[in-house]
Amino acid sequence: MTARSSSAEAFLYTLAAVDSAPEWTLDQAAGLVFGFGLVALYFSSKLIDDYVAVSQRRQLGICEKCGGLNEEENCSEANCPAKR
Repeated sequence: MTARSSSAEAFLYTLAAVDSAPEWTLDQAAGLVFGFGLVALYFSSKLIDDYVAVSQRRQLGICEKCGGLNEEENCSEANCPAKR
C-alpha cells in the first residue's frame, strides 16, 4: 500500500503544481500562436513553391516537371507539352 499511496501523493503534488502555475498572458499566447504559424509556414513553403511553379509553367505552356530545361526530343516526361 505504501507504493500506491506514494504514487498518489506524487500525483496530487504534480496536480497542485500545475494548478498554481501562472496564467498565460495575451502577448505570450499571441507569440506562441505566431511562432507555430511561422514554423508551419516554413515546413509548407516547399509545397507552396511547387504549386506556384507548376501553375506558372502550365500557363506558359512549358513542361510542368522540367520547366522547359530539357530539349523537346530528350524530355522524358510523359505529358510534356513540347512533344505535342
